[in-house]
Amino acid sequence: MLKTTLDLNIKGSLLLEFIDEDTGKIKYEHVFNNVTDNLRSAVASALAQQTAGSPSHIALGTGAISENALSNESSYAYLNGTGSATQQLATLWTVPATYDSYYIAKILLPMVRTTTDASNFTVELQTNSAGVPSGTPVTNGVSSAVAFNSLQLTTPYTYVDFSFPTPPTILYGTTYHIVLKTDAVTLADAIHRWATDWTSPTGPFDTLKYYNGSAWGAWSGNPKPIGRVIPTANPNFTSIVGQLGTRAAITSRSKSSNNIVRLLGSFNAGVATDFIGMAALYDASTSGNLLALANIGYNKLANVRLNVYWLLELN
Repeated sequence: MLKTTLDLNIKGSLLLEFIDEDTGKIKYEHVFNNVTDNLRSAVASALAQQTAGSPSHIALGTGAISENALSNESSYAYLNGTGSATQQLATLWTVPATYDSYYIAKILLPMVRTTTDASNFTVELQTNSAGVPSGTPVTNGVSSAVAFNSLQLTTPYTYVDFSFPTPPTILYGTTYHIVLKTDAVTLADAIHRWATDWTSPTGPFDTLKYYNGSAWGAWSGNPKPIGRVIPTANPNFTSIVGQLGTRAAITSRSKSSNNIVRLLGSFNAGVATDFIGMAALYDASTSGNLLALANIGYNKLANVRLNVYWLLELN
């Protein structure tokens, strides 16, 4: 029996090729995409090597549903360890009401270090208790640990990727707390720094609080922390989140069999120089249909060229 478009089993994935144009070093990353209904007919067009209705452009985006931009950085905060008066840092955050719920892939915090240490950091998404963290993470709301020594040594700040092994579910309009923790007992003042906005606090995150082991208090000067919240790529999305510049046209199409097509789009050095949280496949240079989304996580510097190979398979 001939399959209809709606019966088709479609799989997609991306091979990302990052090329450092100063050193010639190449890094690869492989991720899978989420399929939208629009992709079903587009894949058929692509396999038939048709132009109309076929995937034609790739976009990159920050992926952030909430963000206080790094360009607002004017101060910093830090932890002193579990045996100190600054054991945890936290900010209150209310989920934007675009969709009923989100799965959170990662939280990005711009941080640096000035020395080395054997400790680790984690981020927790905690429920709210009278305006402060409850001490209870949401289900799956504890990130993977990030080593102190993996932070950028001295400025500039770079986004540190606190990823959740199983993405936690959060509900729109609900208030949570983003809590930064360390497993160090003692850390000297400012040997690591989380960027904050002190001069003109703005953005979706509330003023920073610290925990001294018994109570929460306001960080001096009431700055607002800088960071991004990245959801998982959701087939209900209608566009990429936080698009970085223009879309790249697909410059190459090849078929390795009758049911697999490979598409190539390239982003030159100096383009999309930011943390890339999502990639998207479209059928037009502007507007058009969103065909697929994928979560990625890479700080693209100005000297890096990116080739995106998007593989689509029809079963």
